[in-house]
Amino acid sequence: MMNIQTLHIALAFLAALPALGGETPLFRMTSHAGAPAGWNQPAMVFQETERRDTSSTVEAVQVSGSAAAKSMFLLRGSCALMKERNKQGFVIVPLSRQPVRFAVQFVSDEKAGGALDRAIAEGAVTSAARCELVESMLAR
Repeated sequence: MMNIQTLHIALAFLAALPALGGETPLFRMTSHAGAPAGWNQPAMVFQETERRDTSSTVEAVQVSGSAAAKSMFLLRGSCALMKERNKQGFVIVPLSRQPVRFAVQFVSDEKAGGALDRAIAEGAVTSAARCELVESMLAR
């Protein structure tokens, strides 16, 4: 017969199993666009370093490429992260310039709803609809 203390330990262990194995790996996106010929490292890396319910902290490594290409890569990475997290919109909040770190703060569905009408700008909401529009333009 199992004593009460052993039963509590076994139940606590079983309850912790989903938490131990259920964590989603942090998001990562890379691009080789703009890398020199023969270069085997990605030209740009978008790496989620911390995940919370309403935001993600991201670090971007930008080895090469134009400023426009880097900006588009960061927008596409943020959009892909939002989609993976099953959110409808986000705001980018800069944290540091070196290394490039920023927070992707997810917004409610109602705040994201009208964001397609507004220009993309620092502190502005970027909606899932805006991300789809950007992706469709790049696919051409």
